[in-house]
Amino acid sequence: MPPPTKQQLALQFQSIVKLHRRGARGLRVALALTKRIDDLTSAVFLSLANPNKKLLAAVALGGYGRKELCFSSDVDIMFLIKDESEKPLAAPVVGDLLHHLLDYGLDIGHSFRTIRECLESGREDSEIWNSLLESRFICGSRSAYTTFRARLQSHIRSFQAASFAQHLIVTTDIRHRKYGLSTKLLEPNIKHSAGGLRDLHTVMWLVRGTGLAVLPTKLRQGDTALTELLRSPLLRKHFGSSFLKEAGLGFDFLLRVRNEMHLEAGGLHDTMEFNLQRKVAKALGYKDSAKRTSVERFMKDYYIAARFVSQLARRMMNWAHDRYLGEPESNT
Repeated sequence: MPPPTKQQLALQFQSIVKLHRRGARGLRVALALTKRIDDLTSAVFLSLANPNKKLLAAVALGGYGRKELCFSSDVDIMFLIKDESEKPLAAPVVGDLLHHLLDYGLDIGHSFRTIRECLESGREDSEIWNSLLESRFICGSRSAYTTFRARLQSHIRSFQAASFAQHLIVTTDIRHRKYGLSTKLLEPNIKHSAGGLRDLHTVMWLVRGTGLAVLPTKLRQGDTALTELLRSPLLRKHFGSSFLKEAGLGFDFLLRVRNEMHLEAGGLHDTMEFNLQRKVAKALGYKDSAKRTSVERFMKDYYIAARFVSQLARRMMNWAHDRYLGEPESNT
């Protein structure tokens, strides 16, 4: 199937906006936005005539890797090859593929790495390491990606789980102190404040990065990295299915809100200022009641969602602290 035209790609985007406006769940919209970029990347890749494209794997990272795209989310793609000897042959393919994708007007963050470069960069930079933990195959050389995944899993086993867990606990505390320790902030950051999406990402990094769960070969259709995590036997055993269901509903709600924030702000925006709260509440269909304004009703639902997300992150951190570092930290 040939790549879509720019007009067709724009129409796809508008159809997803309409899906959101009709009340679709945040997860459904995120999966639709992710599939749109997956299909585009795969179609462009298949259209390339260069036979050396067989050396290359296109790998999604970050929110794109988690299948968690919102309307103005960054799209991060890593172009992966097995070793340095393939670079001269694969580089023109990367250039062509990237040129075609950028020609659609997409804002794409990209990297071109060998497997060894991935692992070395990950050891030196925790952000790169976390992005590798949530990497996902899009198209191209399945062999290159499979080899990379096996090497990554091997490196996870060789890591000191205690040091990695401690690093995540410390960086989470720093982030909360910067963006807000409470889940009831007047103007929360939906990504970085306590109870925001980054708390869930940290839980996933902790589980995958300490080897508590094997890296998935692929995500099921209809799953994001986080919905797959919330169904895991490990989390069900320690936190219970009922609590994880509530955390999953919180995740879904945060995605829906973030999508609306992006549309209202006209771009990437994660701080929910008072004026934006009014716009989002109205767009999501909240009405005044006898006791509360539409904004108060909306923010009540936000606080409930953030509380469950925050509780999951805090309980997971305490459990990891107890397992790897000694006595559990306080819940306060």
